Amino acid sequence: MVAIAEFKPCLLISAGTSGGFKSKGVSINDTFISTKCVNHDRRIPIPGFTEYGVGCQDSIPCPNLIKALGLKSGVVTSSNSLDHNDSDDKIMAENDASVKDMEAA
Repeated sequence: MVAIAEFKPCLLISAGTSGGFKSKGVSINDTFISTKCVNHDRRIPIPGFTEYGVGCQDSIPCPNLIKALGLKSGVVTSSNSLDHNDSDDKIMAENDASVKDMEAA
């Protein structure tokens, strides 16, 4: 965060490895451009804080890049934990997740 504050970039690229969902047409070696990023494991069971916990950061639209390179696009869900529960599945489904990673969290 210090580097972002110091250099004030106009674009930040978060490159990482993710797992994709077959139900969204994802195959091994697919490269995705995110349409938005949400967190699926920041569960805060306090009224008014659920949205804050899940968050939602829209990505910069880049349809020309997606078309030129033949990439796929979709929602990236991210987490800070290695465990998995039914609540995570529900949040990923509600946000139409295509891929799941740990880098965008």
